[in-house]
Amino acid sequence: MTVAGDGDGDGTGNGDGNRTETKPTDAANATDTDDTADNTDADWIDPVDETVLEYMGREEYFSPDQIAAEDVCRGPHAAYRCRELTKRGLLTKHMPGVYDITDLGEQVLAGEVELAELGDDDEGVEGTTEDGADGADREDESDTSGADSAE
Repeated sequence: MTVAGDGDGDGTGNGDGNRTETKPTDAANATDTDDTADNTDADWIDPVDETVLEYMGREEYFSPDQIAAEDVCRGPHAAYRCRELTKRGLLTKHMPGVYDITDLGEQVLAGEVELAELGDDDEGVEGTTEDGADGADREDESDTSGADSAE
C-alpha cells in the first residue's frame, strides 16, 4: 500500500517533521478589479441597483420577490435595495412588497441622471415618504402639536 506524504506524518511535505507556514495566494490578496463593482463615491449605491431598476421598469415586475426569482440577488437583499431606491426617489412603494419605477428612475435608466449624482444625503423626493404617502400630512400634524404645546 502506498501512502502519499513525506513520511514525517505532519502532512506538510517538508520532511523535517515541522509544520511550514503557507502564505496566501496572490488571488486571495488581490484587490477587486471587477468592472461591475461599484466604482462611485456614493456609499449607498449597490452594484445590483441598475438591474433592479431595469426590472422594475417593466410592467410585469413590481415585487422584490420577482427580482430574486430572476437571480439578480437574494430576496431580502432585493427588498432592501427597493427600500433604498425608494428613499432616493427612484421607486415608489404602493403597498408592502409592491413598487413601481418613478420618472427619476426612468431618467437613470435612460442615462440622463447618474446614480452617483444623487448623493448620499438625498433622502427621496421632497414631500413623499417611503410608503408613498404625502409627507405634507405629517408636517401639518407636527405644526398643530407644536402650536398646542406653545399655549
